[in-house]
Amino acid sequence: MTAHEDTAMLVMVEPGTPSSDEVTRWLRERLHGRPDHEVTRVGVVAGELVDNAWQHSGPPYVLRLTWAPDRDVLVVSVFDHPTTPIGPWRPGAGLALVEVLSAGWGVETAGNGAVVWAELRFED
Repeated sequence: MTAHEDTAMLVMVEPGTPSSDEVTRWLRERLHGRPDHEVTRVGVVAGELVDNAWQHSGPPYVLRLTWAPDRDVLVVSVFDHPTTPIGPWRPGAGLALVEVLSAGWGVETAGNGAVVWAELRFED
């Protein structure tokens, strides 16, 4: 993503589509020019959030990258449609990994949808 592109979205209409390789390629294209270790960290966080959505909700799934270049912060979020009532969140191993790799993460619900997000900070 360049400084003038502050948001990119990938809409997935069913679990597993596109493949994890295609999602990785999409992320690498959006993060072109960023150091490899940053791209890897974004890939792990995005992968865990997408996997969480596939396991616990229904389509469509929307992976969004929102860049705040003035703060050097990237927010990775996944919007989905929970298939069961949303109760207290008990992070499993995937969300525990997201917590370690991010400056913060959370869940927002509205109507019949939920957004799980993580904020990643980078040093230049």
